[in-house]
Amino acid sequence: MSSKKSDKSGNRNDVPNLSELFSDDVKLETSAGDIFSGPVSGLNDDKAYPVQGNAGPRQADRRFATTSSSFTQMILILNIVVLTGILVYLVRRPFGVISAAGEASTKSADSARPAASAAASEINDTTDPAALVKTMELGRHTTDVLDGAVSLQTAERLYASKEYLKAAYVYERLRGNLSLRTDRDEALADWLTLQMALCLQKTQEQELMAELFTRALNSRSPVVRALANYNLAFIQNHNRNFLEARRHAYQAMALLKTIEAYMPTTLEADCYFLAAESLTRYLLRIGNQRDDLPGNTWSDAQPIYSLPITDQEQLGYLLTEGMDQLSKSAIAPLVAYDPQRSIGAQWTAYALDAPLDQLLWQYASEAKVVLNLNSLSAAARQHKTMVYLPLVDRNYLAEVAVGAAGLVWRFDGQSGQVYDISTFEHSDALKAVLVREAAALWQRFLLRHRSDPRKPNAHYCLGQLYTMADQAATALGEYKLVATQYPAHSLAPYALLGSSRIKTTLRDFTGAQTDLNELLIRYPNSRITDEALLSLAEATMENGNYAEAAELFGRVYHLNINRRARLQSVFGLGKCAYEQGHFAEAAKWLTETLSLFTDHSDKRLAATCLMLGQALIQTEQYTEAAKVLHNALGAKLGNREYVRIALNLVEAELKQQHYVGALEIFERIPESRLTQEDSVDVMIAKARLYRQMDIPTPAIALLRRKIEFIAESRLRALLSLELAECYLQNGELTPARRELNEAMPHLPTGRETRRAAYLLAQIAYRNNNHKQAEAICLDVMKQGVDDESLRREVLGLLGALYTEQQ
Repeated sequence: MSSKKSDKSGNRNDVPNLSELFSDDVKLETSAGDIFSGPVSGLNDDKAYPVQGNAGPRQADRRFATTSSSFTQMILILNIVVLTGILVYLVRRPFGVISAAGEASTKSADSARPAASAAASEINDTTDPAALVKTMELGRHTTDVLDGAVSLQTAERLYASKEYLKAAYVYERLRGNLSLRTDRDEALADWLTLQMALCLQKTQEQELMAELFTRALNSRSPVVRALANYNLAFIQNHNRNFLEARRHAYQAMALLKTIEAYMPTTLEADCYFLAAESLTRYLLRIGNQRDDLPGNTWSDAQPIYSLPITDQEQLGYLLTEGMDQLSKSAIAPLVAYDPQRSIGAQWTAYALDAPLDQLLWQYASEAKVVLNLNSLSAAARQHKTMVYLPLVDRNYLAEVAVGAAGLVWRFDGQSGQVYDISTFEHSDALKAVLVREAAALWQRFLLRHRSDPRKPNAHYCLGQLYTMADQAATALGEYKLVATQYPAHSLAPYALLGSSRIKTTLRDFTGAQTDLNELLIRYPNSRITDEALLSLAEATMENGNYAEAAELFGRVYHLNINRRARLQSVFGLGKCAYEQGHFAEAAKWLTETLSLFTDHSDKRLAATCLMLGQALIQTEQYTEAAKVLHNALGAKLGNREYVRIALNLVEAELKQQHYVGALEIFERIPESRLTQEDSVDVMIAKARLYRQMDIPTPAIALLRRKIEFIAESRLRALLSLELAECYLQNGELTPARRELNEAMPHLPTGRETRRAAYLLAQIAYRNNNHKQAEAICLDVMKQGVDDESLRREVLGLLGALYTEQQ
């Protein structure tokens, strides 16, 4: 046995023939006597073998023969020991690994390879994912039962009954039975590997599943690759890996032509729909919106098809579809144009793992398109591309080939641009490109699949995408189309809700209320009734109808649907009460609102603290107000919000006559957070602090020093008004009148102008011009005074005038 092995492993010319081994003639027929008898004395016959010297050749030959015989015996013993060890190992080894050894031996071109070599090779092949599947702990009894019923029908039955590990085991046994000597056998083995991956996708063996999918994606069979990418597209979309889902969907479309005759006619539409949906959901995510689309007619609810299987021969034929045609493009991709065919079926492309840029340059040459690949990296250009696209549209060919590489194709009618979204540095630029691409995807879907029942989905997504692109009118048109042309579709109420939100943004609160009322009337049992009620309440509140809005907020609050709806309704109730001047009620609702916040970056947090602080100040709960506002300063606030809360905190401290604390708050406000308008507000508040401390002189010095640097007339007028207050408190009537005369033409109409008029009345009163003071006060009262403190001051001055007249 070992001699045969040595003969095979050595050089054929070095093997001696019989005539070289034996000097005498070889007897073709020998008897037992020839083998076992003969003159023993012949062994010592000096005549037959003459001696030449003391150590002649014959003696050397004898010693050589003895040594050679011992060496041969040692080799034989060593082989016996090795084979015995291998047999013991194979008996004790799990069944699946034995199958793997058999599979490895069938793969070998040398059918006579010793069993020991096959076993050793398979033992070392630990990276084979298929071999790892066989180590699954199913139990000897289970494997014995499955070994007795290895068939495709058994595997499918086990998969249907959700016994996925058992189904994977049977698929592996079927795979191990293949010889892998033909393209069909290799394709069948790859298809069975894919089936194993799909089984494990339902289990916890995710790492092993990924390895099996990788093997299927590298199959030589375009059909296996198409099916692997088709399944992965749905899996990745379900797992919210949206860009990967889009890439796999395009890779599937690049090869679906190999099996379109055997699959449902909607297969290509399903992949195109998934590519558009996954890109839309990705845009929602990067836009900080919920990435789950409403309704139940999206890709997660679509059936996933498989090849129709009747027997092994038919399956082998299906799996090798397209291989011959693709082999013709092994050296270079093929792109052809046939003007004799109808539009939409004039272009054909085949590529077998060709570099993407090579395929695109050939396409550009044939299509007379100016191609721009400047933004692509070397890795993106060299991306291996397999396409099987006979008789397709020109733009579809480029879109699918580029999309299969995870890139974006944009064509303006003359030139084509390829974008690699992984290289975008600025999110705004990325979002703009992807929004245009997603909208174009949905538009192409509507054109290519005019009778598809998912057209409402496309229009709804277009409404969302146009909203992202700030094209409000176009977005409204898409939403209205869904609501009017497809009123029975599950997306119709969501379209009305989307339309109302756009109108709210445009401050068309009446139109928003109309849409929301229509939603509540037409779809009273919709899942978004509570959301519609909240939106209607907010639109009503923004329209100034606070009492009606509070009633709507109250309905949602008492429904107690979920924490988010409760937070939104309580905030709305607090704001409505605050705007109506019901400060005690506002404080109650806003305090509850604060207790419901879990996200400190919520934009409503600052508004809640401001309104609650003011409500507590108005109800003379200054300590509580200061505590709320002080805690709010530690939250994540914008600059404007920070300044407003700080100024309200100063007011709460002043109400308690905590002057030192108020001054410390001013010192802690960073100048970097102040705009010019904020700086003016801070200076006015600081001047009022000095006036309340009855030291107006520092306030006058501060305002006169800063007013020269304020360019805007309105802001200068506000500073002049406060400066006049300081002069008046300091008894300087002439400069006070001068400041008021300068400020009056530029003050905002309302509270400030009435305040300035009251100060003029004070100056007239102190100059003993009582009639002028009385006339000014009466004029202010006729205008209507909303500020209660100013109203009391005006009435007090009138009382003093009437008292002196008596």
